[in-house]
Amino acid sequence: MLRWKIAQFFEILWWKRFLKRRDKSEYLLQKKAYWKRFLSKSGIDDIPSDKNILDAGGGPAGIFLIFPGHNVTMCDPLLMQYQQKLTHFSKDDYPYVEFHQSTIEDFSPGCTYGYVFCLNVINHVKDLGAAIRKLIKLTSSDGYLLVSSDLSTTTIFPR
Repeated sequence: MLRWKIAQFFEILWWKRFLKRRDKSEYLLQKKAYWKRFLSKSGIDDIPSDKNILDAGGGPAGIFLIFPGHNVTMCDPLLMQYQQKLTHFSKDDYPYVEFHQSTIEDFSPGCTYGYVFCLNVINHVKDLGAAIRKLIKLTSSDGYLLVSSDLSTTTIFPR
């Protein structure tokens, strides 16, 4: 638990340093374009507006950015810190998103989702098994679950 809390501290520090010299509007345009390319390369070109969406661990610039007109939920354990410490993030900018401060493992919305995205987050969770089980549980029986992870240089995947 202490290790996870330390990692969360450094996550906020990283975001503050990363965003420090970036123009908010330009950065968000780039992120939106990135997420649209990501979806296209994933074979998801259009999500019907009647399908609800979960961005699990979306961070301050998650895939939730590109779904106005949809019912979107985003959960992240650092949500309030993003709101307080990052000038590039304000919940008010996304009135179509229902935000929840929660880990994936503890998130309990009482519903399932047609599209569940957990992008570049799964390697940050406290309990990998519990997080994966929760993501599956949160995906409706006819829904889609898309999980990705950034891989650092490892012995399996050298640069």
